[in-house]
Amino acid sequence: QPEVALRAFGASLKAVCEKEQRSVEGQATVAIPLGPDEASFTPDFSAIWAWDIDKANSHEDEAKIFRAFLDWASNSAEPDVLRRVPDLVLKEASSALAWRALFQAGASRPAELGGLLWHSASAEPVLQCEDTRHSAICLIAATHPLVSADHRKALEEGLFRFDFSLLSDPQARRMRLLGTVFAAIGEAALETDAARALLAEGRAEGLSFENRKAFACGRGDE
Repeated sequence: QPEVALRAFGASLKAVCEKEQRSVEGQATVAIPLGPDEASFTPDFSAIWAWDIDKANSHEDEAKIFRAFLDWASNSAEPDVLRRVPDLVLKEASSALAWRALFQAGASRPAELGGLLWHSASAEPVLQCEDTRHSAICLIAATHPLVSADHRKALEEGLFRFDFSLLSDPQARRMRLLGTVFAAIGEAALETDAARALLAEGRAEGLSFENRKAFACGRGDE
């Protein structure tokens, strides 16, 4: 039964976070949009300890389970079942790693999952979090052609309202994050002059805005 398997997958993600002792004391759980509702989101530092969980060269059991889920979601899942995946997985786990799995699945099946996860992926806690930034941007880029112009415009305008004031070098962090999202979408597909201007400004400064993972063997990676 897919429902049982998906809840088991969510439970396995919760267990691996606990095994890594990364349920992260001091990391606040926040509510982010999920379709018409909300769901919990908790950073877990998985950008570091699970950076390669989706890679074939990772042979740990949890990595095999993670890749099996992505393979099923990309190639085998029926659309009606796929649309129930976020709710079923998130009943068991609110960790950033669980959200990463959903965003990666959504990026491979944007017609079925992209609309449901669009506002989740573009939420400030998700895009500011190194655990989920890369996968969320992948989902945004894959789903962007499928959503309305109003939704695309709202995303761009919303990014400009993000608060970087508590970060070191807030202007550089703002440029890097917004530029990476806008570059992933593509300059020609942007809806607002402000987004196009920021992208042009960053590129004039020599920034590439490649959507890299936050960590991979000590370097950024795809």
